[in-house]
Amino acid sequence: MPLKKCKRWESEATRRRRAALAKYRQGLNGKWESNAKKAIARKVKQKSLRTGPMLAQCKAVQDAYDAQNLAKAQKLVEALKEANQATLEELVPQLESLKVTGMLLRRTLIPKVLRESASKFPSIKSKVTPIIQRWRAIFVEEKQTLSKDKKEASSRPKISEKHKPQIPDVELVLPEVMRTPPPRLQKPQKKQKRITLFMKKQGEVSV
Repeated sequence: MPLKKCKRWESEATRRRRAALAKYRQGLNGKWESNAKKAIARKVKQKSLRTGPMLAQCKAVQDAYDAQNLAKAQKLVEALKEANQATLEELVPQLESLKVTGMLLRRTLIPKVLRESASKFPSIKSKVTPIIQRWRAIFVEEKQTLSKDKKEASSRPKISEKHKPQIPDVELVLPEVMRTPPPRLQKPQKKQKRITLFMKKQGEVSV
């Protein structure tokens, strides 16, 4: 009776390490390459090794910063809905230091809430109006930028039109001889030879 081979258990880390080594031994196109080609690819990869993590780190920092500002804006919205005159005066410095974007203004609607809260207290309206105007300018500027980018993207020629040869509009001027059509040729009339010959034969017979 043949013995059964027991497959050794592998952890997830071992499996990932084995897959990484197998991918490292292969070329860029998934095939087994020579050591020279692998050395060239490794050299290029080492030069651009820091670019990817650096961009990913910058994006992660920006996302965390945006999430922090969004959470702060949401808390301010909740506080503005139930704020009295004294509380609203205390919130004005925080509103001035808040870093807003178009996305944040759309999601929280903080300008609308601030305007409604300030309308109850006319003495604070003069302090709140510059903040709302600054937020409106930021929102309009980002909206114009997005519409401009969208318009530029739509105005770009397509690939088929880009490679299509451009034929200039040229008006052809024909000479006078080619403008007038040639005269129509008339076919010559056929002579009725057979009928004449037949009539001659009839005359000879009658004589």
